[in-house]
Amino acid sequence: MKVSRRDLAFALSKGVSGGTTVSGTMVAAYMAGISVFVTGGVGGVHYGASESFDVSADLTELGKTPVTVICAGIKSILDIGLTLEYLETQGVAVVTYGSNRDFPAFFSSKSGYQAPYNLETPLDVAAFIDRNLALGLNSGSVIGVPIPEESSIVGQEIEDAIQMALEESRSKKIIGKDVTPFILERVNQLTKGKSLEANISLIKNNAIVGAQIAAELSKIQKDDTQPIRTEYQGAKTSHHFSKHSNQVFSRRSTEKIYTGRPVLVGACNFDLLAVTESHDVLAEATNKGKLYQTYGGVARNIAECLSRLDHDPLLISAVGVDSQGEMVMDRLRELEMDSRGILVTSEAPTASYSAIMNSSGELLLGVGDMDIHDHITPDYIRDFEDDIKRAPIVIVDGNLTTEAIESVLVMCKKHQIPVWYEPADISKARKPFTTEDYDSITYISPNKRELQGIHATIMKRQEGMLNFNTDGIVDFKGPTEDQVIMLCIKMGRSVLSKIDCIVATLGEYGVLVLRNEHCDELFPLREQMSGRMVSGGLVSATHYPSANEDILPKERIISVSGAGDCLAGVMIASMLRGYDPHACVKAGLKAAYLSLQSHEAVAEQIVAENFTKESIEEWMTWSYRDLAV
Repeated sequence: MKVSRRDLAFALSKGVSGGTTVSGTMVAAYMAGISVFVTGGVGGVHYGASESFDVSADLTELGKTPVTVICAGIKSILDIGLTLEYLETQGVAVVTYGSNRDFPAFFSSKSGYQAPYNLETPLDVAAFIDRNLALGLNSGSVIGVPIPEESSIVGQEIEDAIQMALEESRSKKIIGKDVTPFILERVNQLTKGKSLEANISLIKNNAIVGAQIAAELSKIQKDDTQPIRTEYQGAKTSHHFSKHSNQVFSRRSTEKIYTGRPVLVGACNFDLLAVTESHDVLAEATNKGKLYQTYGGVARNIAECLSRLDHDPLLISAVGVDSQGEMVMDRLRELEMDSRGILVTSEAPTASYSAIMNSSGELLLGVGDMDIHDHITPDYIRDFEDDIKRAPIVIVDGNLTTEAIESVLVMCKKHQIPVWYEPADISKARKPFTTEDYDSITYISPNKRELQGIHATIMKRQEGMLNFNTDGIVDFKGPTEDQVIMLCIKMGRSVLSKIDCIVATLGEYGVLVLRNEHCDELFPLREQMSGRMVSGGLVSATHYPSANEDILPKERIISVSGAGDCLAGVMIASMLRGYDPHACVKAGLKAAYLSLQSHEAVAEQIVAENFTKESIEEWMTWSYRDLAV
């Protein structure tokens, strides 16, 4: 069947075969993160549309989907003039490829109408597409490529056949989506195959031109370092346009802006939270409370933070072919996140996590069905090596298999990309530290129990014993704040022999940041990763205490689920913005506090305007302290 936007759900639900129209292909391309595709011609306004309202869905799709269509213009079976007017109304840029603005009419290089613009080289067109994406207009564009001259010679003969076929379609009362297939088949018959030959010729030509444009666009998008000079209200300012989002970041001389797309590899869950009304829970009884459905998964949560703060992450994860998977994918689309890294598989259900919490937001029990993460294999991850090698940072969580984590570490070591490891929980924290490549990790963000597990794994590794379990892990409830901090510093010394920075969450005691000599600026430039020699040596320990009751009264704590992920996500976003180390940690703490007061893992208040340097300083009025090491 012929599949347009409206037909996609039906065709998929019935499992039937179909061929996509331009609008259907645009939807698929956009979902897959593809910015440019080639076709023969686009649909348009049919003659008599004032009575029939027969207007191709291609035109409305171009008005709301940011994909560029390379084509041979508009078929003369359509009202080309009205089609161009309609595209203008939809805000669609129409460009002729070549030395003039004569817009092509499929089998003819001239339709008698002109496009608003013309561009003469693939690089010119690519720069135009890049700016359209950078502005975040969310509309597509049409590039009209004239048919090759040698094939346009038979154009008039084909045009005569088209008019004859049009008359036949009217007399036979053929309407709607059946018109175009009838006319194309009839024209091929009338021209004895010449129209098909011309059609093949223009398709090949469009493919060549489209490939050249796409190659130039790829080069532009890889080079994210060039600022664009703009003038606004008379003041000259240098801006950096994010290649895949709406946000424009001013480049201040006092800040470093790390460009490129952060990549996350890990869990993408659909969660169910049960929150009891009382602090104490009765066993073997029904406890009164509330149930909440939400979105979770460590990598997904961090990716949402980065997306909300305009850093356009690429999330590599997996969901099942089920209702939960559909809801997770819908959520990613709501956030305008690139979903091409999501593996959709029928071999396992979407990961789900159920948590039972008391009225204080403390986690009492968690149960997870996470088998689908085993399908995020090293081979699947390697498909995204081009994205990983251009990333300013890669974040990986402990929900992956050890082999998958190791494949990420190997790629990042090869391309000298900083890695942030989020352990996920005590049972998974040790995974990368059993591999030979864990020294390529730059940051870890464990809680105090996870840090103890990592420390024990490294110690046992040095002793040749890797059969680690959680026996003997301190519950940390007895020691005082200073005793907990000193114990974490002691454990951190051995971990920092291979890892540059530890961001340890201490619960009610706040956050402890430990750094070695390679992480004196918190976020190393890529060139600093080159030839990096890990020599161990704790050079700084900074404690950021928890806020007092005035900032976050205990009765306002709803859920601890997601707080650590939000701290990591917003810290990373602030590092990418070039904030100083203290501002980065303060921003992370603010995000964690907002998450604690929300049933959602990532609170709605985590948006860019709430995380400017000024708003962060205004929020955190209490002092951090540098500790002697």
